Amino acid sequence: MSNAALRWTSPAWLAAFSLAALAALLAFRQVLGITADPLRLIAACFAAVAVLIVVARHPAAFIAPVLFLPRLKDVSILSQFGPAALVTALELACCLLAVGVFLRWAAGRQKSGLALAPRDFAFSPPAERRTLLPASPGAAFLLFAAVVALSYLYTPAPHYGLQKLENFAALGCGLFFASFLLFTSEGDFRDFTIGTALFGMVVAASSLSFSATGAMGAEDNPAHIGKGQVIGLAILLLIYTPVKNRWLRRAIVFLCIPALAIGLVSAETRGPLFSLLLVLLLSFFLESFRSPMISRRQMAFVGAALVGAVMLLSTFWFYGAEAFKFQYKAAEIVNLVEGDNQAQGTAVERLVFYRAALDLSTQRPIFGWGLGGWSMAYWHVDERNYPHNLFCEVLVEQGLVGLAALLLFLRAVFRNLRAHRALAKTCLPCLLPGLVYLISIAMFSGDLDDDRFLWFWCGLTVAACALLERMCSAGRETIREHPVQPLPESAVNPVS
Repeated sequence: MSNAALRWTSPAWLAAFSLAALAALLAFRQVLGITADPLRLIAACFAAVAVLIVVARHPAAFIAPVLFLPRLKDVSILSQFGPAALVTALELACCLLAVGVFLRWAAGRQKSGLALAPRDFAFSPPAERRTLLPASPGAAFLLFAAVVALSYLYTPAPHYGLQKLENFAALGCGLFFASFLLFTSEGDFRDFTIGTALFGMVVAASSLSFSATGAMGAEDNPAHIGKGQVIGLAILLLIYTPVKNRWLRRAIVFLCIPALAIGLVSAETRGPLFSLLLVLLLSFFLESFRSPMISRRQMAFVGAALVGAVMLLSTFWFYGAEAFKFQYKAAEIVNLVEGDNQAQGTAVERLVFYRAALDLSTQRPIFGWGLGGWSMAYWHVDERNYPHNLFCEVLVEQGLVGLAALLLFLRAVFRNLRAHRALAKTCLPCLLPGLVYLISIAMFSGDLDDDRFLWFWCGLTVAACALLERMCSAGRETIREHPVQPLPESAVNPVS
């Protein structure tokens, strides 16, 4: 980060800012409706300043909450802070990340005069630029976003469609392009891995504690899809992140990953669990999915940890609503595998959604029903409803045009990654497994803006390829400017 950006996070500037903000809050505490006592208010101000310091210096570590936090979850610790009590956890995480992105952008302009080069966000191998289709991921994503936005013009669900468009534009598109500002060095990828792993451990601990206390009623749903998704991603990042220290590597494999596996099972979400098992299975047969950190035997240990966590929690941990829900979901999976026509549950319901989506798409095959149109076409209400599958959702709402744009975008991302597979395999081996994992969970749950983690990871993949390309170019330029001098003939053929 440049001196201009660091100056704003220096102790003197932050102390002046915190004192001014604290004086203003104390002076207008009653006007703002703040009921917290002055000591708590002072502690909150200094805690906010400390968080801002960390965000300014390590913004990539704060991405995971933005990707997986639910939309309407409130922040209980802000209940006595007036207007701040209305801020959701996702909005708070977005504000913190926006601060980090802004400071990174300011640092980039100070350093080079341009924070985001067009060739970086639309990066693709030169050979692909000669095709008529937008082979660059940036252009393909803009095409898909344009199709989504235009589909709102003819939607039968204007209320939900507008909400969906706003969320996709703010989070989906924002996270895709923010990747090019957040990931400019290997240190940013390290910060992202550490931040996601720590957040996953916290989420796993809370999920495990929640399932043990039996705090839910009989009619509540103990499944936490977002929790399972972030825990699964944390496991993947730890599996595929190269760690040179032998003891740290063993601690990750034999302590952190089993703990996360238990937390993943306690979340009682099948989509992330099956998606993670899919990636582990692919790692046994495909070289591109092999982890440079752990061997096949250790990878089998990770899979065994997941299976063991299922058996352990189902036998000794779950009770009440959690135990009933776990048994119900397990029986549903068994019935589906056996082909039982009497099977019931959310998995069966989603299969019904998928078949209905295919039927509805035949009525308006080219342009679809419009953004949010699934809700009106299937449920006949202008409310938030979706078929729990990204591709079925796009097919129904944007038609074959939207599905083609989505597949073209994903194809461009995969081709860009394939063009740099050697470097990616060595430096960032998590890119391909993470992409497959996130696409897989997008096929089980969530809608267009819930899948913001997929748009972010696609941007991350393109940003990583651009970074690797620049690193290779810099290395070739260094070799060109400072070529290796040949050894003298006397050294090659020494005189005996």
